[in-house]
Amino acid sequence: VCRAVVATNTLQLVFLAIARFSAYTMYPCLVLIITTKLRATTAFLFQSPFAMFMYQDLHGLHIYCGWIIFINSGFHVIFHVLRYAFQKNLQLVTNHITGITGLIALISIILISVPMMFKRCRDRIKYEFRKNVHYFFIFFLIVMALHAPSAAIPNAGFCAYIFPILLVWYILD
Repeated sequence: VCRAVVATNTLQLVFLAIARFSAYTMYPCLVLIITTKLRATTAFLFQSPFAMFMYQDLHGLHIYCGWIIFINSGFHVIFHVLRYAFQKNLQLVTNHITGITGLIALISIILISVPMMFKRCRDRIKYEFRKNVHYFFIFFLIVMALHAPSAAIPNAGFCAYIFPILLVWYILD
């Protein structure tokens, strides 16, 4: 497995811990934000006994998860970049698959989230454009599937399984 230097001192371990914690806390929201848009699946589940356990305001859940993803991805990027900077390995952001896919994912999150999150953007950008840009989530899922190699489990690597499953599920739904 080709891995970047993880951490060489306590400060870097703290940065790594914060970066990983922010990533792991995003996983439930990343799954929920997609499942809120699985119309056929949710319609089926609302007609089943599982309905009593389901969250009723799926749009509210979608917005909440969007904020969590937006904020945590910021922490995730900041602390990985700080760790790379302290290692004098900033080149990993642009010449390692994890860094490249991370940058692309961050740009995608900004394009997906910012036009919908902030009133000033919502007032100035037409709804149709904002909704169409929201479909960057498909590109985001593809990039995230490549972000961490599956060989990195249990420290990372869940991306290689979770995001393709969500993408296929969304397409089939």
